[in-house]
Amino acid sequence: MNMTHKIVTDPVETLADLKLAMHYVKQARNLLLPLRLPVSGECCFLTSTLDQLRALRTATWEARQLPPDPEGMNNRRAAWAGQAIAAFMAATGTDREDAVADLLADLIHWCDRNGQAFGHEMARAKDHYQAETLGEDSTD
Repeated sequence: MNMTHKIVTDPVETLADLKLAMHYVKQARNLLLPLRLPVSGECCFLTSTLDQLRALRTATWEARQLPPDPEGMNNRRAAWAGQAIAAFMAATGTDREDAVADLLADLIHWCDRNGQAFGHEMARAKDHYQAETLGEDSTD
């Protein structure tokens, strides 16, 4: 009997995904090797498990409550930030997990070299965010 399994590869998005994937590979081996199933069966089990984890993560994100958007602009603002992060990732090679922290650190370096106080700009950014999510002009 010839059993073939299609091995589906899916990029691991974060270090946490990789660690979880390795944990499931070990579990799969413990379950499948005593049954003398082929290694490709192990991969199918892992793929199925990762699909379930991604579906759970998607459902969790979809169920979250976003702050108010009185101007109806916050999806666009988030998209602009996403474009900036994507450009930063492409320029630096950083991964998604570290992109925001790395970008913020690099913005601190930029402020150091361009005469701007990062802490002050961060406080202003928080004021802008508050105004954009609460409908209050707190930047007076």
